[in-house]
Amino acid sequence: MKVIEQSATLATDEAEVAPPRKASPAEVESEGPRVELLVLASVALGATGQLLLKASLLLLSRPSSSRVVYLAPQWACAGGLGLGLSVYAIGTWFWVRSVARASISYLYPLSACSYALVALGGHLLFGETVHAWRWAGISVITAGVALMAVTARRNAS
Repeated sequence: MKVIEQSATLATDEAEVAPPRKASPAEVESEGPRVELLVLASVALGATGQLLLKASLLLLSRPSSSRVVYLAPQWACAGGLGLGLSVYAIGTWFWVRSVARASISYLYPLSACSYALVALGGHLLFGETVHAWRWAGISVITAGVALMAVTARRNAS
């Protein structure tokens, strides 16, 4: 009889434990900066990291005549690569924070804005040629991202 009483007590104790409650979108939104700002920081830092990596690697392509001068670009390249990867990692940290707070099907297209930033940076900083068809493709991607953002706002309200 004692065993039946203990099992009944355990059953009522288990029934009192409530499942974890999922936070509402309004509660998640109030827990920090807007998710779009986190994605914007992620995209900007990711693009900056990519451009720093490119600039660092360009240091190695310059010819030099002496061994001492040759080592300087290698050290600068290594430092630039470390800086570029660090900036990119910080951008990834912002991305992880945003993915934890919103749907990835909404966020991932927003990250496509980095295509435009990297192409623009490559053109302005390194003199890279970006042909009209590539700009057209980047424009289509950007327009698609804008449409998705408008659609997401309408669905949220």
